[in-house]
Amino acid sequence: AKAAKKAKEGGKDEARKDRGTGFDLEENRTVFLRNVPFDATEDELKELMRRFGQVTSVKLVAGKGGQEQHRGSAFVKFKDREGCSAALEEEARADRRLKELSASVRKSDKRELPAVEGFGISLRGRRLVLKEALTPKQLEEQAAAEKDKGGAKKDRAEWLHLLNVGRIDEHNTEAWANLSPSEKRQRKDSIRERRWRANNPNFMIDPLRLSIRNLPRSVDVSGLRDTVVAHLAENLESLPEGTAKKRRRKEAQKLITKVSLTRDPERRNDDNSRRSRGFGFISFLDHRSAMKTLEFLNDNPEPFGGTRRPIVEFTVEDKRKLRMQQELYQKHAHKLLEKKAEKGKPAKADAKEGVKAKARAAAGENLPGDAEESGASGKRIKKKEKVESRGRRQREKRRQQKAALEEYQRGKAQRVAVHEKEQEKRKQMKQHEFEMRRPRRKRDEPDAGTPDAKRPRKQAFELDDDFELRALERFRQGKK
Repeated sequence: AKAAKKAKEGGKDEARKDRGTGFDLEENRTVFLRNVPFDATEDELKELMRRFGQVTSVKLVAGKGGQEQHRGSAFVKFKDREGCSAALEEEARADRRLKELSASVRKSDKRELPAVEGFGISLRGRRLVLKEALTPKQLEEQAAAEKDKGGAKKDRAEWLHLLNVGRIDEHNTEAWANLSPSEKRQRKDSIRERRWRANNPNFMIDPLRLSIRNLPRSVDVSGLRDTVVAHLAENLESLPEGTAKKRRRKEAQKLITKVSLTRDPERRNDDNSRRSRGFGFISFLDHRSAMKTLEFLNDNPEPFGGTRRPIVEFTVEDKRKLRMQQELYQKHAHKLLEKKAEKGKPAKADAKEGVKAKARAAAGENLPGDAEESGASGKRIKKKEKVESRGRRQREKRRQQKAALEEYQRGKAQRVAVHEKEQEKRKQMKQHEFEMRRPRRKRDEPDAGTPDAKRPRKQAFELDDDFELRALERFRQGKK
């Protein structure tokens, strides 16, 4: 019996030697703990983690050199997967609370949060950080992925020469002299802004996206796309000479992924459409097409007519905004897919219904779009629902546009009338204030009356109008 027992133990030892590190991690029953107090024991960890499920083993990671009991990390293995999932859910809940309460932490699900006491699982006043235990192979893949993050610096340096492509400044004397004062100011502001962004690691140059500014107000998205497509179709190297124009244009359209134009939400055109701000963006499928378009449009007023010279440059994107857009898309991608699926289902259903309708029509049955009425003879009469023709829909659309334009013009006339009335009122108030501030002369006072005629000067021998003068006058007239 002892020999059999020894043989059994020897077999177990050999099996242990044969199995590698992390042999049981694929069962998803083990969690990895960090920030464990150095004076904590396995029994304390086992007692702490027991609330999530039955714990089969706790292993503290030994310290180097044997000076410390462990390195502040440990592995906890549960009996079933439910206990491991419950512990990881508690950790995720604590991370969400920290993210909501902390304004210093960026809103990114891929950013590790600090260990703060009072959140999540704590031991001896310290919060434990829980992670899903990974196999050595998974750790290598994770390290390789983190190492690849440094590739962004290489990409940034690779496309840094595009920063000055299309640049026109005082050194380009001939091209600079042809620019208007407004275009010179825009060019200087752009150079200053792009230089600042180039020194900021949060920005990167997109080799597939162009920004186009100083466009004429009359250019819309369709006109911008058609101009670029026509130029690319003439310079397609992938197609042999003599290829039909229609095919060349179709291939050129595939090289453009997106065209957008920025419009003013407040200012309107005569047709009540939002007014263009004069700049937009074009995204391409490859870098060569973007470079051809830049060389064609930059400082060239001919494609769009007029005197404006477009300013075309490669965009300098904010990596933080791009990351947030990607995270939002990943978060809501399933909703978009569901909407597309819902839109696709009715189309298939309509096609199937159309086939069935043809079969029913051939059999003499009523079509789904027909309404039935009972006539005087009691027979059922088919009555098709009226479907508006294309011309009628277009006329209705023009009437609506005309009504909207008239409404806009009436509102504009009212605003102009109110403005003129306010201007007249303001003018009267200013005149009144001026009259009140002006010093008044005595003759302008209302109680002073009209000024008398100029009185002749008195001679030296003339008497004033007094008692003696009046008495002398009465004596001459023979009065007493």
